[in-house]
Amino acid sequence: MPHPPIHWAEGMFLGPQHLQAADRSLRDFVRTAEDWTVGYSYGLRALDIDRDALSNRRILLPRCHARLKDGTHLRYPEDASLPPAAVPDDAFRTPSDRPMVYLAVPRLELGRANASMAGTESTTRYLVEATETEDENQAGSPHVVEYRRLNARIIVGEAGLTGFETLPLFRLKLAETAEAAPEVDPDYIPPLLACDAWPPLRDQFLGGVRDHLGSQSEKLARQMIDRGVAFESGHREDLERILMLHSVNAALATVWSLPGTRGVHPFAAYRELCAAAGHLAVFRPQRRLPDLPRYDHDDLANTFFPLRAMFSVIEGQDYVKRPFIGDGQRLRVLLEEDWLGPRWAFYVGVESELGDQAVDRLLMTELDLKVASSNEVNAIFRDALQGIPLILETQPPRDFPRSNGARRWCYWRVDRRSFRWEVVEKKTRDLGIRFNQAQVEGNLAGEQPVRIRQPDGRLIELSFALYAISAAPA
Repeated sequence: MPHPPIHWAEGMFLGPQHLQAADRSLRDFVRTAEDWTVGYSYGLRALDIDRDALSNRRILLPRCHARLKDGTHLRYPEDASLPPAAVPDDAFRTPSDRPMVYLAVPRLELGRANASMAGTESTTRYLVEATETEDENQAGSPHVVEYRRLNARIIVGEAGLTGFETLPLFRLKLAETAEAAPEVDPDYIPPLLACDAWPPLRDQFLGGVRDHLGSQSEKLARQMIDRGVAFESGHREDLERILMLHSVNAALATVWSLPGTRGVHPFAAYRELCAAAGHLAVFRPQRRLPDLPRYDHDDLANTFFPLRAMFSVIEGQDYVKRPFIGDGQRLRVLLEEDWLGPRWAFYVGVESELGDQAVDRLLMTELDLKVASSNEVNAIFRDALQGIPLILETQPPRDFPRSNGARRWCYWRVDRRSFRWEVVEKKTRDLGIRFNQAQVEGNLAGEQPVRIRQPDGRLIELSFALYAISAAPA
């Protein structure tokens, strides 16, 4: 019910009712101002959960700051009482149950007692505590003052909520362990006043979206620089890549500050995420913005989590780069087991200042380069046998880097049809490179470039890497 302001007049008999009504009127004014200013003005502002206590079926909240739907502001432990609560034995009737944990404050009801002395078992809205208080203007004049603290409590489940103003705090689930202890359900996010009140939303979701867009931006920028992509190239894939980088950067700028800014309301974050999704929508198969989840302040998980899929726009092939490591007279690289499927292709990449034909002639003719499993490559080179064939690839996958200043990459595709590849795939799971070291300056060690002395005295540095790329499924 509304609480109008008191009509203060000269000669009126002042009683407690006047001051109480004035207090209610002020609170009503603040509540109305907050509701009119912020569309969703209730929820948690801070919450600390004792996880050890929860694993022992006891709910203990060292800190809880919240605003309830009726405008009540609660700050525990500053100005409220909030004793721990036990998780009832019947809270989980089946392993799949997800009971809700509520913050509950008794409603204000005129015509009955709404305050009782602290230390008593009472369901009144307030507890009264007498505290000796100093005069802030004059020292040495303490006086006992009675203060009211909200008499809040924790309720697990839906039973017992009658007569209370409530706010969901979190949802419980049984852990998938032998003890099956209760734990916080990560698939639920309660109403919030700010995203930083719920660290998984701030760090894992908002931070994850920002990091994901950042990695896509970095990848696209690296590809443009490596390939020397420019606006004037006119190539369709280059123009699409430029537009995609522009859109990803715009989306990244929209969400960049969300994880690290204090006090961002969930609706403000939702609005920025929707705008970021709009920047990227043209790269989706439908070329349009799909239906976005409706904002639901009481179920923020189902508001935010479906948005995650809106930010993966870089499709097509992705690759893994592994440098060859110097190992005695050979170079060696390990292969991952996941790469051995039929959809994977492998390329030996060499970075140098030479063109494709020049570096191919240097390695394959002058240095007699051989590729095989690491335990066979030395013998194959010594006996001048055929290793795993390498085919010079003048049109490598477009995602591969091509240039880095004066240096550029040259690629050879590894022929997996060779019988020597079976040794790599079934036994060693590595590749070795061996070549004539008569022109090599120094030793083959670590990831250091191989230094080759040319007949004319020039020193050429070669960096070797294996590129593994998975083709998109048909």
